[in-house]
Amino acid sequence: MKLPVLFRLQGGPGRVGALDAARGFAVLAVVAAHATLLRGPAAGWIYEFYVPLFFVLAGYLAAPGGALRRIGRVAGQYFGVSLTLFAIWFAAWPLRGRQTELVPRALASIAYGRFYAPGQPLLTDCCWSGQLWFCTLLCTGTALFYLVRRVRGAVGQAAVLAALLAAAQLLRQAPVLLPWCLDTAPLAAAYLLGGSWLARLDFARRPLRGAGPALLAVCLAAYVLLHDTYDLNLRVYGQWQSIAGPAAFFAAGMAGSVLCIAVCAAAVRVPGLRHILCWAGQHSMDIFCWHVFWLWVLDLVRTRLSGAGAAGLALYAVLVLAAVPAACAATGLAWRAAAGALRRRLRRTP
Repeated sequence: MKLPVLFRLQGGPGRVGALDAARGFAVLAVVAAHATLLRGPAAGWIYEFYVPLFFVLAGYLAAPGGALRRIGRVAGQYFGVSLTLFAIWFAAWPLRGRQTELVPRALASIAYGRFYAPGQPLLTDCCWSGQLWFCTLLCTGTALFYLVRRVRGAVGQAAVLAALLAAAQLLRQAPVLLPWCLDTAPLAAAYLLGGSWLARLDFARRPLRGAGPALLAVCLAAYVLLHDTYDLNLRVYGQWQSIAGPAAFFAAGMAGSVLCIAVCAAAVRVPGLRHILCWAGQHSMDIFCWHVFWLWVLDLVRTRLSGAGAAGLALYAVLVLAAVPAACAATGLAWRAAAGALRRRLRRTP
């Protein structure tokens, strides 16, 4: 029996199971964090790398000469999802009194590509689009990465990394948050660069061969020593006092990403776990783009479970980690189908 597209796993020689699984782990961690399921000491360790991991994986899979195509795809997803969420929010939210003032601010925040800016009059995190800052940062970080990746040689690449970290420290001194996360783009490009280094080692396929064990030992030590450098999911509101700040942040995020990829390389050997993580990884962009909206819908359900005790909380956790990703994947599939139908119709229009 042929499974529907939503439930089908893509295979073939072009895919690496450890990378799909790592992306799946990261996006499920994002959903769990935004649903406040990640708490306690474990949360601190996961928060350190689960957003940098996306950029490391993007650098690992970066193809030569594919910058414009990748940026165009992500930017199209960003604007399409943002405006769709805005339309849903506009229709569903009772726009009365002061809430009406949020409309131009919401549109301005979409154009500016930033949502987390407390106190700034033009920007606001509303219409469930706040998480999409990741898409704008991926665009600017990818553009910068493709510019600097042309530098060859170990010395040249080390100099590029140092320049990126210095730029990250310098841009954080700007008095305002720059559009499209330009102030954080050098740090994102640094993670992309680190991912390209892992690709040269073919690390995801062979984490325990060659230089893999030594790299894992170094990363484990660095991660244990630096795991407390986390600062607001790479948004980094704080201003570093020196280049040591972004350097430590980069080292911790990179080390955690390496360790996660190695663990996921072992996890894909377990059939059930492999299917869950790889499915989530292959639908990661849809889950990321739509999860806050579906968490809001689920929050309406949670109010009915508030008096159900431990059983109700357990059911809520299952809904977050199962129903929300499935709803996000289905929404993304339907959204792309509708967008494709609209494009085809516009092409036929004389």
